[in-house]
Amino acid sequence: MGTYNWRHPQKLALAVAAAVQILGGQAMAEDQKETVELEDYILKESVEDTMGIMPSQPVKSVFGLGKSIAETPRSVSDVSSDLIENYGLRDINDLVRLAPGAYTSSFFGVPGALSLRGDAADNYFRGFKRVENPGNYATPIRAASSVDIVRGPVSPIYGAGKVGGYMNFNPKSSKSGTSKFIEKPTGQFGVTVGSYDQYITTAEGGSPFELGGRQGGVYGFFEQEDSKSYFDNVEPKSTIGQIAFDMDLTDNLRTEFGGQYLKAKRIQNPGWNRVTQDLIDHDTYITGAPSKMSSRGDVLFPDDVRNNISPGVGFPPGSGNSKLDVFCLNYSNCFFDPKDPNAALSNPGTTKLDRNKVFTDKKDKGESKAATAYFDLIWSLDNDMELKNQFFYDSLDHNKYTSYGFTADYDAYTWEDKVSLSFPLQIGEVSTSNVVGVNYRYYSAIDRESYLDEILDRRDLNVGPTPDDSFDIGHTGNVEIAPGMYRRNFNTQSASITKNTGAFMLSDMNWQNWNLLLGYRFDYYDAKAKEKAQATNGDLVGDANGDGRPDKATNHNTTDSFSASLSYKTPWGFIPYFTYAESTALSANQAGGVTASDVSSGNYLQDSKLREYGIKYNSENGNVYAALAYYDQEKTYRDSQNGSTVLVNGKGYEGELRWMLNQNFSMTASATKQKVREKGQPFTVLNTAAVAQAYGLDPSQLYGFRFFDPTGQVLGGEYDRGGVPEWVTSLYGNYTQPTPWGGRVNASLGFTWVDEQWADNQKQIKLPDYTVWNGSVGYSEKSWEALFTVNNLFNEKYFTSANLFDSTLVFPSAPRTYTASFVYKF
Repeated sequence: MGTYNWRHPQKLALAVAAAVQILGGQAMAEDQKETVELEDYILKESVEDTMGIMPSQPVKSVFGLGKSIAETPRSVSDVSSDLIENYGLRDINDLVRLAPGAYTSSFFGVPGALSLRGDAADNYFRGFKRVENPGNYATPIRAASSVDIVRGPVSPIYGAGKVGGYMNFNPKSSKSGTSKFIEKPTGQFGVTVGSYDQYITTAEGGSPFELGGRQGGVYGFFEQEDSKSYFDNVEPKSTIGQIAFDMDLTDNLRTEFGGQYLKAKRIQNPGWNRVTQDLIDHDTYITGAPSKMSSRGDVLFPDDVRNNISPGVGFPPGSGNSKLDVFCLNYSNCFFDPKDPNAALSNPGTTKLDRNKVFTDKKDKGESKAATAYFDLIWSLDNDMELKNQFFYDSLDHNKYTSYGFTADYDAYTWEDKVSLSFPLQIGEVSTSNVVGVNYRYYSAIDRESYLDEILDRRDLNVGPTPDDSFDIGHTGNVEIAPGMYRRNFNTQSASITKNTGAFMLSDMNWQNWNLLLGYRFDYYDAKAKEKAQATNGDLVGDANGDGRPDKATNHNTTDSFSASLSYKTPWGFIPYFTYAESTALSANQAGGVTASDVSSGNYLQDSKLREYGIKYNSENGNVYAALAYYDQEKTYRDSQNGSTVLVNGKGYEGELRWMLNQNFSMTASATKQKVREKGQPFTVLNTAAVAQAYGLDPSQLYGFRFFDPTGQVLGGEYDRGGVPEWVTSLYGNYTQPTPWGGRVNASLGFTWVDEQWADNQKQIKLPDYTVWNGSVGYSEKSWEALFTVNNLFNEKYFTSANLFDSTLVFPSAPRTYTASFVYKF
């Protein structure tokens, strides 16, 4: 059992008491003036925001309060559905055009979750944390009325979350931004066609209704995609259905409920292997065939690539000794025989590799089914109090196979119930808005993975997959099909249940131009996990006590989180602020579960801290919004491969500008300067070309092997995280013009510039800086609209680092693509 430190609650209690007494005392000490002098008021001209540029609506996804973005003392960006449409945003990776800190490296080519401030971020749905989705399916941003991008740890009101931050998805509903029901039935049908046989159809619409004399509304959204892509074998297909009901039940009771269902097929796209600096700089790819190792069929089996598959041999024990994995202490100290017949490629050479030729296979698969549901009851009580009961459910069924050597089956679901009471409180001149509540979250996850042999450099991408560089799919149970012959096993089969009971409070205190925002959360965790994978020979992977039964672990722990923010609203529209926060996140696997080893050691919880200084500006007429922030945040995590603890520290600056210049012109801009440092010794895969150079060999002489340092000593103890460019900037200009006959023309043009960066934390491969231009032009009338979009306008060639295996993989860019969308509205 973990021990609970009461230090934080005492500090918070003292801070709240002191703040209320000081603010309240000063307010009550002032003499009340009998006369109030009114200042002259000059009406400032406002501009109609036809493209959804300005963050005009209150954002509740940060602190659960109806504060505007300008008044919210955190670095946050809001992206409306109009902005998603007018900028032609395709997936979450395109959000870097608008949001600082949102540059995201490639997670095998599937845009599932953002990286924020150089760290993994969570996906939320209406303020509730979803099932983990690092890269299982593409998050459907086109189904959102808006997405909120919050950088840094979550507010205490929302429980455990990653230090990077989160993206909150707000589904389209029957209520407008002013929380009023739509007045009449509305709907639209759309079709999108584009380069490489892109084809997407959509339908959405809503209607008000009355039931028992009470007003309500319903809104539905449907999207289907059946496309191909520039990259070989990558053909995304998906179907999304979404519905939202809003209804008044009595004069003071209303409900909001609905859900989303997604079914998607999309394979992983690792990009390019055999990475050298010459490949990055000149597209020169080293060709050559791997050694003949396949004994049967069209893939490699465990007995092809491992010796002595017997009890106690290999890692995990019973897996045998790998013929292709090489243990290293550093680049020049590896334990292998350079003359091993499996090391070198045959017929080596070089070629200029076409960028569509990537590490994919027609046999690869990736299938997802995700279901989400919510049900809220909201009571409006006396004295402006509001009581909510919110229920949330989310599930994922995902399986994938990639012939480079990875199979995964994820089956996870979560449900959560939250009860909260919000109420105002006036103490003299101090006005407060407060939220208190409790929640219970249940998370069940089954994570099956087969990844023991991922020898990425064996395949010649210019040739494509062969039996000697493809690996068998993972299987459960006994994998021995004949003496000495095996199918591939799942080397991890983790099943876990985590239960989280929490209580939280938030107080937003205002006195004159000062604002103090305090939040606190207490959590009790109950975690259970089991590891029942079997090694190739049938021995249990997890059997620490040797009793012949799968390892089981149970643990429970208490943690607390808190945040404190102080801001001041100046007469000129500037609002400087400071925020300090400490929070906790689960150390989760790819399915969002926890492992038996982490539960047993108590390392399934990660602590994080944030210090953020910022200033925001909102013009009097609402035509300009600007924000600048400096942050310093840190967390710890446990490396899943070798169990070591790694400290991560991120520091940087973020700037954002949205400006309606006049009735015709507007602009958006964002800039990020960041650096992420790590301290620790995680499991590390080495760049094969760098090993070859250290031994005075040609890379083709070693591309049959994988070189790794399980101790992480090669990193030197402290190092920069790879795949994090120091600078990222975006600038977009927009033009809109009404026509004499009632239509409107919209156009947008801009670029994102990404600084040069090291692809890997070993600083072996440097990716050059690049600039990507994108543009769109559209026309709309009352009953129809059209939009034409060009991505990568000038056909820039660039690379994105890999989220995993960053020393051996890079992701090449797609060329210029075109998209045309047509919508009929009724």
